[in-house]
Amino acid sequence: MKHIVPTIMIKRMRAIIFIPELSGHHLEYMHHIYSGVCNMHDDVDFIFVVPVTFIEKSKVLEWPERSNVTFDYIKETECAQYQDKDGVRVSFILASILRSRIKSHKAEIVYSQHLMKLLPAALFMIPRGVRLSGIIYKIYLYDWKKKGWFGRLADVVKYLCFSKAKCFDKILILNDFAAAHRMNKLWHTDRFTYLPDPFIPLSGGEQIDLRAKYSIEGSDLILAHFGSLSLRKGTMTILDSIADLPLSEKCRCVFFFAGRLRADIREQFYNRLKSISDARIVIEDRFCSFDYLYSLCSAADGILIPYQETGQSSGIIGYASQFGVPVVAPASGLLGKLVRFYSLGITLEKITPDRLIEAYSQIGHVPKPSDRYCQEHTVNAFCAELSELFIK
Repeated sequence: MKHIVPTIMIKRMRAIIFIPELSGHHLEYMHHIYSGVCNMHDDVDFIFVVPVTFIEKSKVLEWPERSNVTFDYIKETECAQYQDKDGVRVSFILASILRSRIKSHKAEIVYSQHLMKLLPAALFMIPRGVRLSGIIYKIYLYDWKKKGWFGRLADVVKYLCFSKAKCFDKILILNDFAAAHRMNKLWHTDRFTYLPDPFIPLSGGEQIDLRAKYSIEGSDLILAHFGSLSLRKGTMTILDSIADLPLSEKCRCVFFFAGRLRADIREQFYNRLKSISDARIVIEDRFCSFDYLYSLCSAADGILIPYQETGQSSGIIGYASQFGVPVVAPASGLLGKLVRFYSLGITLEKITPDRLIEAYSQIGHVPKPSDRYCQEHTVNAFCAELSELFIK
C-alpha cells in the first residue's frame, strides 16, 4: 500500500525594519541591511517600513530586487505628525505606526534605527511576543556626571526598561564594545550588544586638484572641516580660532568648510566671517558629493572635528583612517577614546580657539593614522552583528 506523507508547511519568519526617518546615516544603514542582512536570511520575509520619500531618495543607491523584501510606506500625513519632533507624544505616534504594521504583517521581529524615540510607548504598544531590537547612538555613560538629578533619573528609567521589559531583545551599542560590556554588568543582563559603525571607503571618481585650483603651495596646510556644519560640531569655534590666528599662521593655513551650514549658525557664521581678514578660507555651503570629499581628504593635512557632543561616534574618523590624515578632536567621550585607541590624531582636553590654534601647529608632526580603524569597521562586520537578530 502506498503511504502518503503529509507535507509540512514551514512558517517563514517575518521581520519589520522600521526606519521612520531617512536623514543622515539612516538611508546608508538601511542600504547595508537591504544588501547584506536580507541576503544572509533568504528564509526570512523582511518588510521595510519607511517614509514615502524613500521612493525618491532611494535613487542615489542601487537596490537590486529581492524576493524576500517588500516595502510598506509611511504616508506623508503620518510623517508630518512626528518629523523634527521629540518627546513622549512622538513616542506614541511612532509606536502606533509600528504597532499597526506589526499586526498587518504578522511580524515576529522588529529592528528600529530610532529605538530611543520609541520609549516609553513601546512598553505598552508592542504586541506580546514580538522581539524589538535597535541601535543606541549616544552613550549615556560618558556624560552621566555632567547631568543633573532629573537627567540621571531619566537615564535610569530608560535603561531599566531596556534591560528588563519583555518587549526588548537586543540593544545595539554603536561603536563601543566596552560600553556594551559595562552596561550588561550594571544592569545584570546580556541584552546590550556591540555594533561596529560601518565605514565605506571613498573611491576616487571625478577628482579635483584643490591645491592647483586655489593656488595652494605644497608647504601650506589644508585643514578641512566637513559634513553637517553646526554649533555642536564646533564650526563656530573653528571660525573663532581662525580670527585669532597669528599672521604667520594665517599665511600657511588654508581652511575648508565643506557641507551645508545648519540654520542654528548660518547667520552668525557669515557675520563672523566678515570680520576675519588675511585668512584663506574656502566655503562650500552645500551638499558635497563623495567625489568632492575624496578630493578634499586627499589634499588635506588635517581634519577638524572639535565636537561639543562626544558621547557618540563620528563617521569622519573613518576618513582619517582611510586617507592617513590626522584629526583634531576632543579628548572626552567615545569620540576621544576612539581617536586615541586607533591613533587617529590629536585630542584636546578643552575645545577652545586657543587650543585649536596650538593643535594646528602640531599638524605635520604627529604620526600618520593607519587603516586599522577601516579594517575593523566594515559593512560586513556591521551586517554580521545585525544578522544575529533574525535567527529563530
